[in-house]
Amino acid sequence: REALPKWLAFAAIMIFIGTLALRPLVTRPSIARLEAERRPLLARLTDRRLLLTAAAAIVVFIPASLAELVNDATDEELGLSFWGSIRPGPIWREFLSSTPDGHLWLVRLALTALGAIVVLTAAAKALRRDWQPPDRLGTVFAVGIFAGAAELLARLIPTEAPDDWIRTIFTELLDWGHMTSAAIWIGGLVGLAVLGLTVRHSAAERDGFWSAALRRFSV
Repeated sequence: REALPKWLAFAAIMIFIGTLALRPLVTRPSIARLEAERRPLLARLTDRRLLLTAAAAIVVFIPASLAELVNDATDEELGLSFWGSIRPGPIWREFLSSTPDGHLWLVRLALTALGAIVVLTAAAKALRRDWQPPDRLGTVFAVGIFAGAAELLARLIPTEAPDDWIRTIFTELLDWGHMTSAAIWIGGLVGLAVLGLTVRHSAAERDGFWSAALRRFSV
């Protein structure tokens, strides 16, 4: 009941972050190495695939995260079960608005809403056959990366005063850096796999793009 939503949420947020991070770190710089006339089509194809993959990840993340919330809000001492706790009113009154853990959950929910609204809105537009990457698409990816990474950070913020603030801050930042780096790697692998399976281009484009992309991702 508790493990599945937690790990599903972790997997989804990692794919979300890593897929979005591929654009500034890998695909755009790699496309810039190609001949000018080949860049627009490949940029359009890769941006669309990465955007739709990130959108699918956040769609999975939302219910998994809400299931985590219900688990955290469930008070077993009162005899409440998981299903008995799925009531927005009591969750708000008895957990979200009245406990430190609940207040932190409000931050996480706000960050999730921010990432979902921005990315899903852009992904819905990308479904059109005549879609072209807008000039502000980089901002969409940046906001999504920020929201995902900040949601990971919010998971680590203590809700009780630690005995050693310096040590706690240091170790929590290390954990956050580790998780964010893992998200870029794991989610990036998923994004590269999606691009490899779905983007069709000529042999010259394939050689020019993938040789540069795989070198950048390996770094």
